[in-house]
Formats: sequence, structure tokens, C-alpha cells
Amino acid sequence: MAPLRVSLACGDYDRVRPLRDGRVVPEGVVLDHTVMASHRIFHDQVRFARWDVSEMSLGSYLTLASRDDNPFVAIPVFLSRYFRHGFLWVNTTRGINRPEDLKGRRIGVPDYHMTAAIWLRGMLSDDHGVGAGDAAWLTGGLNTPGSTDRVELSTPGIHVESIPEDRTLDELLVAGEIDALMAALPPKSFVDGDPRVRRLFDDHVAAERDYFRRRGNFPVMHCVALHREVHEAHPWLAGSLFAAFTEARDLCLRDLDAPGALPVTLPWLTDFLAEVRAVLGHDFWPYGVEPNRHDLSTLVRYCAEQGLLARPLSVDELFTGGTP
Repeated sequence: MAPLRVSLACGDYDRVRPLRDGRVVPEGVVLDHTVMASHRIFHDQVRFARWDVSEMSLGSYLTLASRDDNPFVAIPVFLSRYFRHGFLWVNTTRGINRPEDLKGRRIGVPDYHMTAAIWLRGMLSDDHGVGAGDAAWLTGGLNTPGSTDRVELSTPGIHVESIPEDRTLDELLVAGEIDALMAALPPKSFVDGDPRVRRLFDDHVAAERDYFRRRGNFPVMHCVALHREVHEAHPWLAGSLFAAFTEARDLCLRDLDAPGALPVTLPWLTDFLAEVRAVLGHDFWPYGVEPNRHDLSTLVRYCAEQGLLARPLSVDELFTGGTP
């Protein structure tokens, strides 16, 4: 029987590269790879169904999973994880010196349901008493004008509005028309060193390590999702892909562990890897449901608290039964 040809879109990650260079081949599958920035993949996949399988924002996926017409089935492969305390910026003239000062403020975010913002809002609520309903949320282009919303939302009790399509969140932050901004990328003003914009958490790495120590969360950001029609036509595919992504990740970590030459352009790589494991543990990038249950249940709770779910969700219904 000929292998199944499957189109796959995801970012250019070291933990996926063995699937592209042929060191790992999913059983029964030939992959047609598209490498693209994750935010473009999310938009094109949700709006236009361009690929059989793709990287998927967990915020988008959980929002869709709570609806009757969810077109995707996910596998518990988490291509992106990211601490996000360093992705919250404030206007320096607005008197915001601590997280509690964000109550009653206007906060920009490219998409209300983007996973980075969900984790940041959850952290603000859990650790600083600033809930999603305590601020007004303004959505729009970060550094380039234009709407970026991928999923239609209804957030009762939470104020979400779009900015004019000819404006950017960055220029609104600089002008003081919004008080703060959270995003997955830095605003141009911050990159350029504009004194009117700074991080809220000056030592964000220390804040993130403290968050992990207290909360135990290394935030999951992106999963892998199959179109439901593809999954239903080939129910074995999810298990084959899970095994292949896991093998690719294992090869990546092996390369980092004992390189004869540095596999990434980062001096003191092995020392830094030892430091990461001292903080996060040896198995710091797990796939599968059980090793990630705490992170997933936290994210589901955050989505519910932030008005993103059409119905309650449990972690056990999020992923296909063909995977661990």
C-alpha cells in the first residue's frame, strides 16, 4: 500500500527539523512540508484550511474545541512553550509601576485569544488580582496596521474592541492612547529604544523562574492539529505523527546534550542546558497529555475565566484517543 501524502505546516524548529531532513519518517506517511511563521499558519489554517496538518495556537484550538463545529483534532505535541513575563510592555508616562496598576487600564493585544495573552492574563489574575474583566482590551496589528483576529469571539462581561485599521498597537502605546501592551513579539518602539516604552517586569527572567517555582507552569503555546476530515478518514495518522514528532524532538535534545560542534549559534550551550535542567527538570519539553496535564488544565481554566469557552472543557477531551 502506498504511503499517505500529507501536507504539514509548522515553524522552523530544531525539534521538527529531523522530519524535514529525512532522519525521521512517520510510518505510512510522506510529508509535504511548508515552513512559515506560526502566526501566518494559524491565520491561513483557521480561515482557509490550507493544510492537512499544522501547528496550531492552543488558545485558538481551545476556543474552537468548546464549540460544536470545531474543524480540528489535536495531538499532544507542543511545538512551542514560552515564559511570557517579558512580553508585557507599558507606557512610562502612565504611572504603571507594578502589575496591580493595570486595573482599569486600556491594554492592547493583537488577538484577545492568542495563547501568550491568555497566559499573561492568567498570571496577572492568579498572582496580582487583575482579572480579564478589570481592563479594556484593544485588538489590532502590532507593528503593521490591520486586524489579525483568526476566530470570531463573544466575551460576555469582558470589553474587547478593535482599534482603527490604519493604526497600530505600537503607535497607540507610544502615544499613551493605550496604557500597556501584551504580544508574542516586541513592539517596534521597544526594539528602537523609545524611552516611552518599557517592560513591566524589568527582570523578567527572575520573574519567570519564580513563577515556575511557585506555580509549576512552563506555558504550552502551540500544539499540532489535524483537520477533522483527514483524521476521520485516516484514524491511524494521529498516532504515526505523534511518534514521529516525539522521535524528532528526542534527536534534537540528543544533539544539544553532547555536541562535538555547537548545533545552534549560542556559546556555552551545554552549560546553559544544565542550568535549564536545574530549574525545570531533565524532561523539560515533554509531549503527551499526562506530563502536561498541569499546564493544560491551567490553560483551560484561564480560557474559561477569560470568557473564551462556549462550554466547559476537560483536558481529557482535547486530544485524539490515538495518542498518549
